[in-house]
Amino acid sequence: MATNLGANVAAQAGHSSGLPGLSAMLGTASLISDIVQRAKYNRTFLQALSWRVSECVVALAEGVDQVGVASDEWLTVFQDFQRNLDSIYIFLQKQQRTSYVVHLLHQDKEREELLGMQDNLNTSYQVLMLQARIITIRSIEDVNNRLATFPLAAQIADYGLEDPPARSGADIPPCPQIHFGRNAQLHSVIDPVIQSVPPARLIILGPGGVGKTSLVLAVLHSTSVERKYGVRRFFVSCDAASKERDILSIVTGELGLHAETKQVLQKTLIQMLNRAPTILVFDNFESAWDDTSVRKDAEALLALLDSLQNLTIILTMRGNERPIGLSWTRPFIQPLGPLDDEAAIQTFMTIGDIHNSSAEPHVRKLLGFIDNLPLAVVLLARMAQDESLESLAQRWITERTTMLARSGEPNRLSNLDFSISVSLESPRLKAVGDAAQMLSLLSLLPDGSIETDVPLFTCHLEQNLRCITILVQNALVFRTTSTPPRIRVLAPIREYMMRHFPPTESVAQPLFDYYYSLTTSLLGMYIHKKPEIISSLMPELANLDAVLGFALDHVTDRRPVIDAIVRMSEVLKRTAIFSYSILLLRATDIARADKYEAGLADCLRWSVDGAQGQPDRLKAEERLVEAIEIYRRVGNEVGELACNLSLANATGNTEPEKTQQLVISILPRIEALGDATMLARAFIILSHTSAGLSEARPWLDRALSAVLKIPAPGDPRAEARVRVFYADLAFRAGELPRALDLMQDALAATERASEFTLKLQATRNIGSILRTRGYARKAVPYLEEVTKAYATQGNGMLETWSWTILCNAQFELGELELANQSVARARSVVAAVQRWPWGELETHLCQSRIAIREEDWNLADALTTRAQAIAHEKSWRDDEGRALLARANYYEARGRHEEALSTLTLASVLFLKTPYCLVDLLKSLVSLARIWVKLGRHAESIIIVDAIMPALYRAGLERAITEAFLTLADCATPSGRRKLAIRAYKRAQAIQDNQLESQAAAVLEQTV
Repeated sequence: MATNLGANVAAQAGHSSGLPGLSAMLGTASLISDIVQRAKYNRTFLQALSWRVSECVVALAEGVDQVGVASDEWLTVFQDFQRNLDSIYIFLQKQQRTSYVVHLLHQDKEREELLGMQDNLNTSYQVLMLQARIITIRSIEDVNNRLATFPLAAQIADYGLEDPPARSGADIPPCPQIHFGRNAQLHSVIDPVIQSVPPARLIILGPGGVGKTSLVLAVLHSTSVERKYGVRRFFVSCDAASKERDILSIVTGELGLHAETKQVLQKTLIQMLNRAPTILVFDNFESAWDDTSVRKDAEALLALLDSLQNLTIILTMRGNERPIGLSWTRPFIQPLGPLDDEAAIQTFMTIGDIHNSSAEPHVRKLLGFIDNLPLAVVLLARMAQDESLESLAQRWITERTTMLARSGEPNRLSNLDFSISVSLESPRLKAVGDAAQMLSLLSLLPDGSIETDVPLFTCHLEQNLRCITILVQNALVFRTTSTPPRIRVLAPIREYMMRHFPPTESVAQPLFDYYYSLTTSLLGMYIHKKPEIISSLMPELANLDAVLGFALDHVTDRRPVIDAIVRMSEVLKRTAIFSYSILLLRATDIARADKYEAGLADCLRWSVDGAQGQPDRLKAEERLVEAIEIYRRVGNEVGELACNLSLANATGNTEPEKTQQLVISILPRIEALGDATMLARAFIILSHTSAGLSEARPWLDRALSAVLKIPAPGDPRAEARVRVFYADLAFRAGELPRALDLMQDALAATERASEFTLKLQATRNIGSILRTRGYARKAVPYLEEVTKAYATQGNGMLETWSWTILCNAQFELGELELANQSVARARSVVAAVQRWPWGELETHLCQSRIAIREEDWNLADALTTRAQAIAHEKSWRDDEGRALLARANYYEARGRHEEALSTLTLASVLFLKTPYCLVDLLKSLVSLARIWVKLGRHAESIIIVDAIMPALYRAGLERAITEAFLTLADCATPSGRRKLAIRAYKRAQAIQDNQLESQAAAVLEQTV
């Protein structure tokens, strides 16, 4: 509609001009617009093409009057423009007769052809406008010559008449249509532009692709700036600046000013700019300033313009360094950085035309690859218009920044690699020889380095401190606001450097040595003691992962790398932060290929001990058995015994008797070593594999005795660990009140030992015990505390576990929105760990409860079926029982009570045959009794409840007891029904369970 309106307005100008063919050309533009309105393919591109056609035609029609009588040269280029316009119309008209399916098959080819036609149109338009300018200049020269002979010429000159500017408010580049997340920066520029006295002198700094030009265009097009400056808003691109063409000639050329000498040209420029309030933008000023051979002229021009009292000046410039020559307005505008997460997501989803909120996690993942750099966000979002988010993520793995480019000639705005290369070609950077090597080293560190640490691994580089300064000035690195500050490289620049200019082994060796020694230091420290230590360690862990992974592929002797990876695996196991399994698997293969036996044994052991989640049992056994054989061969007894204990851990659930025999057989050797911690670990394994609580407790007593006998100052951490396991044993045995007391004692022990990791474990278990008993509201604060801590640490297994427990507590409190948020967080963690069955199982079970409550039957059916399949495939009998319980809840909610009955029966049998599943068994039997009532079999229901009620009281399962009373109430006489309902109501109130309280109240109302 707007395109047609513009063409119609232009048509009136065309009819009055009398220029041959102009009316026909305007009609063609209108026909093109009509075709585009009906297009069903390449709509976004075709609309942009239609707008460009209309823009050219309207501008041409409006400029006809300035040309006057058309010359032969003018007519020739005019006809060339007409031919290009006609070719676009004929092509589109032909495509109208093609089927939609054919369009789909050939839309890429058609788009390429149209791009070529658009380029031809742009070229002929530029030639046409250049010819028009030549004609206009000739006319002005003719007028000037006549004025020179006019008697009053000198008097007229005193009035300072000016040539009309070539680029004014009506001709500056358009305002960016999508500009999220920059409101604060926009106002920080607009306010001084409108209010500053004297006029503002501003500079917008930042790295390439961060949106400096977009910001300044938004300023120029803002209502308040347009109202104040009107057509005296000028935008000058400095990209063409060079030794041959200085900034003065570029500015005056853009403004349409000409003179025979430089002095006259400067005077003419000053007169024009200072006549009325004017705003002048120098875009990409670094092109005119970076090279020291032309910097003097650039700064001289700025100093010249600085004296003008009617001129507001804005520069955009790569880097963080301000040129001299202007009296910069204070406070300075802060250099632009990447978009915040929400603005980046909004930008991506708007450009990518994504309307499904479920796509947001995938969008966040993609944006994480590019650090929310605006140019990268825009280019990636445009690709998302035609390609799935999953496909883009997969392509990033191999193509990295090279995929972020539009077709055609590369430039700063269409090709990310080109934009980065422009910064790397900066004369400022090249002037400091080792700056590029410094950048390649820093690009190995995804979380950057503490600034004072950088000289420790760059001392072999000349002027290493100067290198940091010049990289900061060029905005290729930046200082974080953390304490202490870190020097960091944005992700797109890191990826570009690693692909095109990775550091050589000799350059990177000091960095490798720095991180090798860091792993040794960490292993010897009790870094698990305080959360602030772990928090400060997190950035270095990500760096270690990147550096060690790079070193595996680029060093000659890989043994030090393998040893460092093993040390880090042990550190991460101690701190319960996250797994090094992927890097360990690579190190394992390399150690095997290099015949490095000691390293291979360590890798095999820690690929099991340090694994996140529940490792595959058979693979774990194979690795540990091989490691034990190698340790024996190389004479490493400590490694052999530790591996045997790891093997016992792996087989304990499936073969408890065999595991006990293995541990008992090596106990004398462990005792001979005198390692109390290893001895305590052996006793703990024996307790876990015992047939019952009475058999397990003596082993835990011996474990506690072993750690308490350690000579002063002793090992309070080992004591805390045993106490946590002792409490956990009572929990698993179904003695929940006792388990709660023991766990609170264990929590105190972890605090005495300053053992942060075990403290989190004890806190999580307290929350889990409270929730299991039915005190969900009391459990939530404990669970929120540990969930936040695990999320900070990055331990996927423990974070997922905590989110799911918290989700269940929130669900039982009726807080479905919070429960949905918690399970969504758990799913996002699981999604980040590929092929993680345990994580999938836990999130499926949580989400299924919510789906049943929300009556999303298809989802509930799929989730419970998948959860059961995972548990059955992995032979996790207790988890399969829990999946069957979820399945039974689904059947009950659908009214399929017979299926619920059979499913609950099977779950109860599984729990009965699996050690330490008393709590789950009791819960399944309470549900079974409820189903009997719904089937009208009251006698069977009463028998079950009477049988399990003492066990429910001993276990302290307050919620299950309340449910049992409600079940009995359904079977009782009216008088007995009321008494049972009252007891259920009071218990529900005590545990603050609104759902059960409402059920009990409903029963009471029925008995009135």
